[in-house]
Amino acid sequence: MLPVITVKISGKNNRHKQGNILLDSGAQISLICTSTAKNLDLKGKDVSITIRKVGGEEEMLATKVYQVPITSLESGAKFTVKAVGIPHISDDISNINIGEMAKGIGIPEVKIYRECGPIDMLIGIDHAYMHTGDTKKVGNVVARHSPLGWIIFGAIPGLQQTTMLIDPAELDKERRNTQAAFSLSTVPTVIDPTKFSKWKRLLRVTAWILRYIRNLRLKTKPEDNVDPLTAVELEQAEELWIKTAQKELHERIEYYYYYY
Repeated sequence: MLPVITVKISGKNNRHKQGNILLDSGAQISLICTSTAKNLDLKGKDVSITIRKVGGEEEMLATKVYQVPITSLESGAKFTVKAVGIPHISDDISNINIGEMAKGIGIPEVKIYRECGPIDMLIGIDHAYMHTGDTKKVGNVVARHSPLGWIIFGAIPGLQQTTMLIDPAELDKERRNTQAAFSLSTVPTVIDPTKFSKWKRLLRVTAWILRYIRNLRLKTKPEDNVDPLTAVELEQAEELWIKTAQKELHERIEYYYYYY
């Protein structure tokens, strides 16, 4: 469970919203979803981000940096966070019974502000004081009284992610007439998009793999798996790669930025 807290985010022209903030001590700068900034009518300053990917490759991204007013729902304390706009930060937060967890950790009987839904902002170590506060720990679950209020994070028993490994020998290579860029191993299977010369070819390979996984679950006979790919399957493959790129922007890259 990620360290997420719900706060009031303010904008121009008396616009406000309750939004979720992810406190990420592994991020060098703070971020805000561009859709949130737009809805709040925030006015940003032009900025370029140098994205340094794994392997040292760098990519420039033109965006804006905002001064974002936020207010703690617990104490009413007000802060201003300097945040860079990006299209997406993280997957939506699921609904968890925080109250029961708080009792188990033994924190004071106060409301824990953590709503399910999208992540609107990420606060990194450029606002280091946001990551401070009294801390309690039980097992692998931690509660911290941050300047924004109590946050709870850590490993929750029974909630584990699983990875399905794919055997490439079972795929129909002749029909696709392309080289598969994945392998069976003890680590999560990864398709390297740099090994594909065309976006459409990458989508088709991904779609075939997704069909293969689906047929494994449904125990479909191999002879029933010869129909051409459908438009829906290709759209699902495209959506998968879009989400993967969005996650990498948060989880697998280093953020650097400078002003024009």
